[in-house]
Amino acid sequence: MAVGAAPGEIMVPRLDYRGDNNFGGMALGGDQGDAVEMIAIDNLLLPACHPMKVAVEGMEKQVLEGARQTISRFRPYLYVEDDRFDKHAELIATLFGLEYRLWWHLPWLYNPGNFTGDPKNFFLELPPSTLSACRENRHRRRLKAASRSRARMNLIPRRAELAHLVPSA
Repeated sequence: MAVGAAPGEIMVPRLDYRGDNNFGGMALGGDQGDAVEMIAIDNLLLPACHPMKVAVEGMEKQVLEGARQTISRFRPYLYVEDDRFDKHAELIATLFGLEYRLWWHLPWLYNPGNFTGDPKNFFLELPPSTLSACRENRHRRRLKAASRSRARMNLIPRRAELAHLVPSA
């Protein structure tokens, strides 16, 4: 089952699991693969929702669109992956449209003490980019705790200051 903007179906590519691949980085959609049922979070009629993590390989905007009522009702803390440069501006505009404040969360992807002891950092060219989002004065404790980690947290300016990033309607 997949999550998107509305109930329906989406194509999931077939993968060869015998080879090396980033199976967690697979984008859905297109016309090849297997049809899988897709739902919207709003259709789940959740009794509560406090944190919401959205890391769905380029479909973050669609998932947020399908959770608009849930987000409006519960105002959860959002942790949203933002690693697709071609979708970046739309994603930020969607989160600002939900009246959220945004912070870049830039975690370290490489740990020199990794479990294999591998000294090579394969992540040098991958810009880590996740958005931490909360409604104005809510969730300050979570943001304060996150800022104490080794990762960097930077506030993203309000919509007017990002006019060059947000596509015009």
